[in-house]
Amino acid sequence: MSVATRSEELEAAAYRRSARLTGLQGPIPLSPALWLLLAVVWGCAAHGHVLPVEPGVTFAAHEEHDGLVIDKMEGGEPAFLGPPGWFHRPGSPRYVFHVRDSGDVGLWVLSPGAVVTRPWPAEGNISEHVEPKWENHSIRLTLHPAAGPPLETDVFARVASQDGASTLSRLDVLSIDLRGTYQAALRGADGVAVGWLRVSVGTSDRGHVIYTAVLPRAVDESLAAATAAALSTEVDWIEQHVRGVSRKQMQRP
Repeated sequence: MSVATRSEELEAAAYRRSARLTGLQGPIPLSPALWLLLAVVWGCAAHGHVLPVEPGVTFAAHEEHDGLVIDKMEGGEPAFLGPPGWFHRPGSPRYVFHVRDSGDVGLWVLSPGAVVTRPWPAEGNISEHVEPKWENHSIRLTLHPAAGPPLETDVFARVASQDGASTLSRLDVLSIDLRGTYQAALRGADGVAVGWLRVSVGTSDRGHVIYTAVLPRAVDESLAAATAAALSTEVDWIEQHVRGVSRKQMQRP
């Protein structure tokens, strides 16, 4: 394939995605060179960098650029959760990603820890959502699947003998207090553990925030992505209120 042909394909792909996500109906008066640049940038962002996953984990994700990369999803595929097009229109979701056999899904962040999902860009009702609550300033998440009863996490407790608060807490004062790995059991309506979720902050050179989990079948790809996004917003909130954050804040759409 020639370079010219590849460039034309990239331009066409970028235009089709922009039209689908932003509702544009006609050609955009941009030069071919600019279209090529946009296509390359979008292509890099859309794929992200998939990290290796430890054995036994059914879901894994990490923060990258201005979104989240799903590294693994049981029954799903790696995906990038990014902004819905070049311009963020009022009412549009914070993240959009593609689910195999289901099309694009939008994730709306209502507040730290609160995320709802629905089909995008088609109109549709909220299908699944994540709801937060705090116990002594430590977050718990309630996952609402499309079918079946809600699932609730414990608070996220620090694992291993690491310095800092014993839980993922809004009472942290310094960024070093936040650094560590936290894990919470995921429980069904009867209180029995059906899985777990883990978030690691500043512990790996592979990514500043990494999410891993073992999830039951009731938690599909959309709800798992919404849960990672909910945890991401809570970590963001804490980092915005502690001193000594050494990393650049993520660019949120």
